[in-house]
Amino acid sequence: MIISNYINAQCLAFYLQDIEPRKLPPLSLDERLKIAVNVARCLNYLHNERAIPHGNLKSTNILLEPPNMNPLLTDYSLHRILTSAGTAEQVLNAGALGYRPPEFASS
Repeated sequence: MIISNYINAQCLAFYLQDIEPRKLPPLSLDERLKIAVNVARCLNYLHNERAIPHGNLKSTNILLEPPNMNPLLTDYSLHRILTSAGTAEQVLNAGALGYRPPEFASS
């Protein structure tokens, strides 16, 4: 069981889509740059300081927390499977393998 805080946020994809009638305001250039820089900082920390690949970065996995539009990364594509021996093994989502950085790929 995973327990986490409730986050009242919309994913970045909803802000980038041009849907009529538009329920969310368009992002300004400053907001877009702030989001991109903060996501890059987060990925740098995860990859270089914690050695944790995100594995599934896309606009639907970036939540924007109001009112400051702080980005939060979700869905690390890490799953546990139960092996035939009855032990839990952590694996990456196979659908996300193309999003892994080369330094985390194994041959």
